[in-house]
Amino acid sequence: SKMFLLCLNYWKLETPSQFRQRSQNDDVATYKVNYTRWLCYCHVPQSCDSLPRYETTHVFGRSLLKSIFTVTRRQLLEKFRVEKDKLVPEKRTLILTHFPKFLSMLEEEIYGENSPIWEADFTVPAAEGAQLVSRPAAVSTVAVPTTPLFSKKLSSSSSATSLDTSTPEPLPGKKRKLPESLTLEDAKRIRVMGDIPMELVNEVMLTITDPAAMLGPETSLLSANAARDETARLEERRGIIEFHVIGNSLSQKSNKKILMWLVGLQNVFSHQLPRMPKEYITRLVFDPKHKTLALIKDGRVIGGICFRMFPTQGFTEIVFCAVTSNEQVKGFSKDIKVPKSRYLGYIKDYEGATLMECELNPRIPYTELSHIIKKQKEV
Repeated sequence: SKMFLLCLNYWKLETPSQFRQRSQNDDVATYKVNYTRWLCYCHVPQSCDSLPRYETTHVFGRSLLKSIFTVTRRQLLEKFRVEKDKLVPEKRTLILTHFPKFLSMLEEEIYGENSPIWEADFTVPAAEGAQLVSRPAAVSTVAVPTTPLFSKKLSSSSSATSLDTSTPEPLPGKKRKLPESLTLEDAKRIRVMGDIPMELVNEVMLTITDPAAMLGPETSLLSANAARDETARLEERRGIIEFHVIGNSLSQKSNKKILMWLVGLQNVFSHQLPRMPKEYITRLVFDPKHKTLALIKDGRVIGGICFRMFPTQGFTEIVFCAVTSNEQVKGFSKDIKVPKSRYLGYIKDYEGATLMECELNPRIPYTELSHIIKKQKEV
């Protein structure tokens, strides 16, 4: 059972279009919703560390399992048969002899009408002969929402073969009853708080099934529209361009190369900001409280970001940000999300200047951003 759950957590589900081809009932819409959730919360985060990842067996219940078990069982057994020569003898016996029997027994329970495996508090009764005592069916004929609540933890009362569901627990031998104030139609409309609207699900499915509608860099490295930072990344790898965080110091003697770079930065800022007094730029670039991320190409300064950190306020002020004209590509956003009370009086503001903001997510490696987006697009 543990092996089956592990496989289920890393198994790639079939697409809704593939499911539609082999299923002729009304479960296609439900499967499409479950597939979209699995894609967003379980599959894509495996290749994108900045997204929170959830185990499939932790956040889905009987609805998904019943729709995928038959095809997943067939694919699993086929995969094990193909790779049987790679297995050690002990595991080969377990997988090729006992595992198929387990899956057959599990299939009977999953699709059986009187199976107790969906009861989270199910325990084996203490019966004579250590036999399982058949229990009255606890399956309701009333539509009850089967959409699970997303949670990072599995309930401690869940057994290895019982996937957690969000339905209320019935008493043995009794059918689930609706609250008196709810009609059958009301019950069908019940949705878990924070559930994804069907309109959004349909929109996402249309996008992810249409490669032309997907955003991000081209998946082909030979494409004319390849990510624009790919050239810069290759140049950095070859040592053509370098990045250095430098600054002036009054407590120790500065390196001659650093002083030359600071002068080069002052020249770049002065050239790109002609209305800014050169003395003012010089004072800030050489101020020990300020640091500069210098961009060096072929040994000369071609750009930089002069900044001052305010750790207690939770932000960093970018005083100057410029590169030589032939290297510049894009700027920041005019949308300021930081509360004004946090930066007012701390940063420098000039008449006629436009404040801009760039919010950074510490979980995203921005130097590899185009690779991440490309991988998401391929997924």
